[in-house]
Amino acid sequence: MNFFLAILGLRKQIAFYLEKKIGAPSEQIIIITTMSSVIPFSLLNYYIKNRTARLYYSLIVGFIIHYSIYGMNSLHTIFGTICSYFYTYFFGRKFSPFYLLIGSLAHLSFLNIRRMIEDFGGWNIDDISTLYMVAIAKFSSVCFSYSDGNKDPKDIKNDHIRSTMIIEMPSLLEYASYVFFYPTTLIGPFIEYKDFINFIDQKDCYINLQQKLGYICKQGAKTFSIAILFILIFTFFGDKFPMDAVGTSEFRKKYPIWWMRFLYMFACGPIGRSKYYIGWSLTYSSLIFSGMAYGEEINKEGKIIPNVDKGSYGSILFIEFGMNPIYKMVYWNNSIHIWLKYNVYIRALMSSGILKNNRLMANFITYAVSAVWHGFYISYYISFFAIFLFEQGALFLNEIGFYNYVNEHKFLWPFISLKTAFFINSIGSIFYCLQISTTKEILINFYGLPFSAIICFYLITMYFRPYLNKKKKKKEENKIKEEGEKIINKKNE
Repeated sequence: MNFFLAILGLRKQIAFYLEKKIGAPSEQIIIITTMSSVIPFSLLNYYIKNRTARLYYSLIVGFIIHYSIYGMNSLHTIFGTICSYFYTYFFGRKFSPFYLLIGSLAHLSFLNIRRMIEDFGGWNIDDISTLYMVAIAKFSSVCFSYSDGNKDPKDIKNDHIRSTMIIEMPSLLEYASYVFFYPTTLIGPFIEYKDFINFIDQKDCYINLQQKLGYICKQGAKTFSIAILFILIFTFFGDKFPMDAVGTSEFRKKYPIWWMRFLYMFACGPIGRSKYYIGWSLTYSSLIFSGMAYGEEINKEGKIIPNVDKGSYGSILFIEFGMNPIYKMVYWNNSIHIWLKYNVYIRALMSSGILKNNRLMANFITYAVSAVWHGFYISYYISFFAIFLFEQGALFLNEIGFYNYVNEHKFLWPFISLKTAFFINSIGSIFYCLQISTTKEILINFYGLPFSAIICFYLITMYFRPYLNKKKKKKEENKIKEEGEKIINKKNE
């Protein structure tokens, strides 16, 4: 115990020293160095062969790392793990897993409200709510997958949901090891239980993982180098182009000409997002080094193609330079997008009788759940509502073939990409700056143009959508009619 406390004390001293040298907050340095320290534990895992030992290793190492950051607040995760386990064990196939999701969100909401009361707009190192966001994704995912395990696989049309079905209830050790799995114990990423247990059992693509260590280490080093790159970017440019500045009245004085403010938004957006890229790259690199992210696909020629896609945070290149907002949302924190898509959107909403055929409302509620999952700052709800409208507008453009047209005419791509980036940066600045007073200043600084444009275009799409749906329905009817005529002709022949 004294050795553990000495290590924590040394970590704090190093963080304070680096804070004086490079100017970054010591709390951020502590969490970055702790994330990096997970990598050696990931590599040691290859030498543990016994199944029970692998489970205990995952649980104990994960809990120690978890406790080193969150201290006694770790009791919230322990409480949530035990409660969700026994709900799933006793009621997972009798009652809807939706109730577990609601209960977990209520617990998270308590933590988010407490954070707002104690440190409004701040970020304390021992605030457990950030970690608990990923924990409840794991709780609900296991419960939904266990509920599906009682169904006939033939009745489940979705390939992903069918592949994650849990037939037998996990033991408490297996479940806790999954929740506290060391590469995911700080801020994620989210991984499916089925993949985790296959990793522990060394089954499927995880057989003889040591033989694939060269490829895995290469991919892990590549992802870790991305984290280093964004650490340098944020260290050198974070103070020069802070995103917080766009939510102040001083911003108008410093940049009185409108185009200067617009150019600033293009600079501060990627720099502000680099904080997320650092955290995601570090945790994802640990997941890759452990071997958990490893997967295999068979191409058309029958050749096995390795990948490290499990738990991926997405594509930074597409987030920054892509033109289609739909895919920007997919690639932004991709592992959580997967949880929202398969557990909230499909399992909890689209499978219900009320919303089964109402994609628009199911999509809206999924965004609302994501907003509540993040917290209760009003700016979250404004930004999520704006991104919902922006995405709906992009869906309309997709349906009329706009993005296909741009792909065919490459000279348009930079302009559409810049347009999309500006809207995303504007919405992201409201999310980033948190307070409602800063939201007001952002609207003033950019004349309300991004948000009025998003709302106006959404209303235009709503006007034309009935015509588009009618045209689409007629096309489908003609297709069915043609297929029917082909069948009749074949019979006549």
